[in-house]
Amino acid sequence: MATGHSLGASGYGCRQGQSGRAGHRTSLNLSADPPARGSASIHHMKPNDTLRPGERLFALLLVIFAGYAFWESYGISGFRGLTTGGVMPMLASCVMLLTGLVFLSDSLRKPRAPDSGLAGVIAYLFPLRVVLFTLLVAIYVAAIPSVGFLSASGGLLFLTIWALWRKGPIPALLISLLSIGAIYVLFRVVFQVVLPIGSLWR
Repeated sequence: MATGHSLGASGYGCRQGQSGRAGHRTSLNLSADPPARGSASIHHMKPNDTLRPGERLFALLLVIFAGYAFWESYGISGFRGLTTGGVMPMLASCVMLLTGLVFLSDSLRKPRAPDSGLAGVIAYLFPLRVVLFTLLVAIYVAAIPSVGFLSASGGLLFLTIWALWRKGPIPALLISLLSIGAIYVLFRVVFQVVLPIGSLWR
């Protein structure tokens, strides 16, 4: 009888344990927040679903340029053989043409962006930072005959590192000096390349 009571008690304890674990799992499932209804659509959205400013025009110009390049490549030797001089240009222009057609068809399926006008294209292609650094590079090229290659390159490195890294002028100056020193040792001492000195130091 004692054995029967112990078996019954153990069976009841097992059933209680299983029901407790099931209830715990149910409570965990109920306590978990259901996924938001719009989260799936957010995850499935891609950043290039909308047409970028100027993307369709660029694809069209790429197709036109690739077609012109293929025509010029065909004029070299035509299809007279695989070892002629126009085979590689024709192959490259053909790949460019097919890629441009894929880009153009993809851009035609995308919805038009609200800022896809001329002002939006200019703002997208030429942001202020790109314009400023383009002017800086133009000033650097124009300053090389006067101040020399090393001085102009050091100034360009200093300004770009200071503007982009934003760690202060002292670290930018140290990195610029180390870079110019490495350039001088590599090109002037090792390879014996004559660097432009500049008319200002003569």
